[in-house]
Amino acid sequence: MTASPSSNEGPLVLLITADLMASAQLEGQIRSAGCRVRTIPNVARAHQILAEETCTAIVAELLQEGVDVPDLLESGLPVIVYASHVREAELQAARKAGAMTLSRGQAASQLGMVLKQLAFD
Repeated sequence: MTASPSSNEGPLVLLITADLMASAQLEGQIRSAGCRVRTIPNVARAHQILAEETCTAIVAELLQEGVDVPDLLESGLPVIVYASHVREAELQAARKAGAMTLSRGQAASQLGMVLKQLAFD
């Protein structure tokens, strides 16, 4: 499920999701921001990659098994989580913890814009 753009240029964003249907759309959004994307199925793999590579942001499906927002925030990277809009309590808790939050629909249509606003150098 690992995907990467044709070039090795641009900041690397980790996408944590096991949802193959959603990942293609989110990968497109991430690439539209000029970023490379590495799609991974779990947080354990994210920690391995963070130890080996320079990443600039983490995007995660909030309700994915093992996703712990405070743990991801310890990386010091911007963390963007998304979930169904009906999961407002979970999204609000993630926001209070310090993550940026998007509904699933917002992630599918606005994630690229959100990443561009982070202005990676």
